Amino acid sequence: NVMGGTFHSFSNTVIRQYGKLLGIPSNFTIIDDADAADILDLLKIEMKLSKKKDEKPFPNKDTVQDIMSKARNHELSIADTLVRYFDKYVPFLTELELLNRAYEAYKKASNLMDYDDLMSVLRDKLRDNEVFRNKLRERIRYVLVDEYQDTNNVQREIVELLCKGQTNITVVGDDAQSIYSFRGANFENILRFPVSFPDCRVVKIEKNYRSGQGILDFANSVIENAKIG
Repeated sequence: NVMGGTFHSFSNTVIRQYGKLLGIPSNFTIIDDADAADILDLLKIEMKLSKKKDEKPFPNKDTVQDIMSKARNHELSIADTLVRYFDKYVPFLTELELLNRAYEAYKKASNLMDYDDLMSVLRDKLRDNEVFRNKLRERIRYVLVDEYQDTNNVQREIVELLCKGQTNITVVGDDAQSIYSFRGANFENILRFPVSFPDCRVVKIEKNYRSGQGILDFANSVIENAKIG
């Protein structure tokens, strides 16, 4: 009776099992990043969006997919994503917004979900469907999340919706070792955990069995400059 896996595999399992309750066909197909890039490229060609602007070429399919995914993971608009991470493609904002809407419509019509959909759909359904939320809470007695510093905000919300007001959750992590900020990971999630779960107990594990003292001294001297944590 243990359900384990990544956030994505957990979401996939739950959405399929409760598809009828959620109004989602349980036979949806998951597309990976390469599939998503190919679909975006096909739509771009059909919509004739590949013209140059200011001597700049339209972003290639992998860059377009990266823009769309980063916007989802960081919960930003396409405009803000371009300004923050892909500023040389700002001239193509209108075209990329059109392409993003076409991509979402294509997935819905074709019964497809990409990796980002798995996260956002589960979060939205937990938030908006009280019957589903209560069924999942009744089924899952305890929750353990590893590497909590590498969760993004959507994943944090999934955890909080599953466990809010309960004492059945343990998270493990190190705010000094977050490596997934490129996909929206927010190390502050673990720092703010006691705010979301004020009755929690913090257990610090401070003895390192992996690294020599020279490496530890160097790493600690770097992290002493951290403004948060």
